[in-house]
Amino acid sequence: MRTGEVKDEHLAAWGFERDIPADLAIDAALHEIEPPDLALALVANRGDHITVQVLKGQPPLPDGFIYVKRHRLFEIVRAERWPTLPDGSERLLLILRAYPSR
Repeated sequence: MRTGEVKDEHLAAWGFERDIPADLAIDAALHEIEPPDLALALVANRGDHITVQVLKGQPPLPDGFIYVKRHRLFEIVRAERWPTLPDGSERLLLILRAYPSR
């Protein structure tokens, strides 16, 4: 995907608390030791940052890691809770930065 491009793409992902070593998180996700615990919708891609909406699961807030399947490891740099939908569904938007950042 090109920088700045917006896609309606759903991504499988794993969340990890910040105290988990990054290399262990990557290995666990790559070998799919557990099934993905997050479903994300890609909203935007800007350089080493992506913006996603959480569709399913609870990300490790406030500052955990998320490994996005077929992509890489990201760190959560911002979380925004948006007003709930009429059906009561919560909306959570995350800004993720590639880890390690350069």
